[in-house]
Amino acid sequence: NQRKTIDERYDNLKKREFIDDNMKFVKAVLTLIDEPPSDKEIGHLDRAIELLAAMEQDRDSAPRYLLLGYCYLNKLQRTAEGYDFDSGLFESAHRNLMLAYDLGRDNDRVKAAALMNLGLLHQRVQNPGLSVRFFSKRKELGFTSKEEEARFVWAFARSLFYNNQPDRAAEVIDEVLPKAPTSFLVPLSERRAFYLQASQQYSKSVEGYRQLFSINAITGDLNLAKAHLGYGL
Repeated sequence: NQRKTIDERYDNLKKREFIDDNMKFVKAVLTLIDEPPSDKEIGHLDRAIELLAAMEQDRDSAPRYLLLGYCYLNKLQRTAEGYDFDSGLFESAHRNLMLAYDLGRDNDRVKAAALMNLGLLHQRVQNPGLSVRFFSKRKELGFTSKEEEARFVWAFARSLFYNNQPDRAAEVIDEVLPKAPTSFLVPLSERRAFYLQASQQYSKSVEGYRQLFSINAITGDLNLAKAHLGYGL
């Protein structure tokens, strides 16, 4: 698994007496992989940030800025309450992710990760317009798996909806549904029906809900209530 692979590489670096900066980066990655179960815990993020901030020789590397940006974004997500969030964390996340994107211009995977995180960052702080712009750029770079694409579409469609583009939100889901992994079919289909309703495409929305009800795909009292409300409209 991923943890075992990184542990082996970490041991190899120690045996080769690799430079201290590389060790700090690897330790930061391991700290993030060993994420605590609580979604409110931030101690591991602070430790990773401290290690990355202490790097001296590779301070201006795209991977370092990308990991720092991720840490600040994750810390903001864990500490924000409703519309309230730490503006300092937002600024640090945005700055580091933009630096990662600029410095990683020749590496599509770095750019893709930076753009995805920038989209999520602006989505969380209620800035759907910029979120849509970053997600749109991310979409152009393609995906390494169907799972990655489905997760992206879920987030992208959400930002499109909050940017008053529910019709486009339904369209991007339509693009991925035929090839989406089984575990994503129901959640994406439910969101599609909702976005169709929001864009006043009522007949398509009703048909989408009807298909979901026919196979008892929607579970949970709250989810069922929302679906029945949408279906009723």
